[in-house]
This record gives sequence, C-alpha cells and structure tokens, in this order.
Amino acid sequence: MLNILSGNNNIKLYPALDIECSDIPKPLSDLLHESNGIMEIMENPKTKESMEIGWIVYPYERIIEDTQFFMNEYPIEGCVFSDNGCGDPIYMKSDGKIYLFECIAGEEYFEVDSIDDFWGMYLH
Repeated sequence: MLNILSGNNNIKLYPALDIECSDIPKPLSDLLHESNGIMEIMENPKTKESMEIGWIVYPYERIIEDTQFFMNEYPIEGCVFSDNGCGDPIYMKSDGKIYLFECIAGEEYFEVDSIDDFWGMYLH
C-alpha cells in the first residue's frame, strides 16, 4: 500500500507496528503494519532541514487514545486516525468510509470512500 508514497519527499514513514491490532479497522491495521504512523514533512526554507508538519495517519497508540476521547466527547462512531489540522477528527467507520467531524459545528461530513481515496488528497 505504501509503495505509492515511497517516492514522495513530503512523507516520513516510521517502523512497522509489530503487534496485532484487531481493535481497529483492517485497512488501518494493514497500513500500520507497514508504517506505524505517517508524517507530512517539508524542507525549512531557511535551514534546508526537514521539519514535521503534522500527522497524516497517527501511530497506533494515538489512534487508540483519540478514538476513545472523541467517542466519549462527541457523537461519532469510528476509528479516529487523523485530523484536519484544526483538531477535528478524521475517522473510518466500520464500512471503511472516511468522515470528518467538525467539533465546533457538531457536524459529520463524508470525506472519501476508502483509505486509498484518502491518499488522493496528499498525492496531488
């Protein structure tokens, strides 16, 4: 799955998760077994050093923590694996579809049909 990202210089991959994680949807579990989290990075224009922008996909531990938090605090059902940069959760429902919940508005918005479609937002 991650071979489509490997040539992208704006993506940082992490060591694969080495434990079973049946408590999250299979597409996310499969992804974490290739890279336990995916970070968006960029080159600092002044120093030319790589700097982290934000998580595209959280590591397993954060997925578990954020899923529990958001399911307790807001009316969402799904596995939180990312955010929109403003703290609003992006999550996968049991059917594999991905949604955004805007916390201030209290509204759920459909984003894409699958994790593969989710990558389209980062590869263009």
